[in-house]
Amino acid sequence: MNRLSGLNGYDVKKISSSNPDNSPGDSIGSGIKSNEAAELHAGNLAFDAIFGSGPVKEHELPSPKSSAIQKSSTLFFSPLHYESRYDYPLIIWLHGCGSSERELEELMPHVSIRNYVAVAPRGTKAFDPNGHRYSWAHSPASISMAEELIFDAIENASRRYNICRKKIFLAGRGAGGTMAWRMALRNPKHFAGCVSLGGTFPKSYQPLALLKDLRHLRSLWMVGEQSSTCGIDTVVDCLPLLHAAKLRVAIRQYNCGDDLYADMFSDMNRWLMEIVTNQVSSSAEDSCVWGGLTGLN
Repeated sequence: MNRLSGLNGYDVKKISSSNPDNSPGDSIGSGIKSNEAAELHAGNLAFDAIFGSGPVKEHELPSPKSSAIQKSSTLFFSPLHYESRYDYPLIIWLHGCGSSERELEELMPHVSIRNYVAVAPRGTKAFDPNGHRYSWAHSPASISMAEELIFDAIENASRRYNICRKKIFLAGRGAGGTMAWRMALRNPKHFAGCVSLGGTFPKSYQPLALLKDLRHLRSLWMVGEQSSTCGIDTVVDCLPLLHAAKLRVAIRQYNCGDDLYADMFSDMNRWLMEIVTNQVSSSAEDSCVWGGLTGLN
């Protein structure tokens, strides 16, 4: 049964996974466990949403030579047959809890190897004593640090590649998906859209402070029905807030848990390219804007 059916307004689709048994062999990054719920900070401190990147480091960057290039704690992905005269859309990928920027190498072939330049900064919080795994903390200081990392990554990617400034997207999984949403809500004029794969909607530290500007921000929320951290109950609980704020959110529910599947990244690519090519369908446009849900079995 689709618990999201019968509600009006949002673009919601229920998608059967190509592997309903959730076999680890078919999942993307199945070895990474989701502990976002324990990682997210709750709080009621107010803050003013801030546009901008903070200080930008001025230095020359080498020309791209391979599909994935490591630069300090930031990983770059160069599209196949990169064409310097083409304005590429940019994906900023924020990895999940207990992972690192190396996720970008694994996921981009499932999204597209041609359509995008992508960059992945490392999370702000070390997750193990050896410094191999990281997450995104959601304290005010960590949020500001993540914001600076993201805008530094955009500037560095823009020096290295030809980037279309009007087609920059935030995307992430789990805690990274929550941070991607938070950054888009803090800086809606800087991003063309936001994709959260299993990341909860941020509710602490006034994420809707720029409400007037947020109504033009497009978001894609992808959730697994059996997810232990961001499942159907999480979506249903968040609907009154999304409805009241009149946010433009497309929701996709999948027959899986916390693992990620290739189908999700294909859907992500389709959704992004509709925005990149200005081909968002009128039906999707109408259904995303003002509150509620429409379930499609």
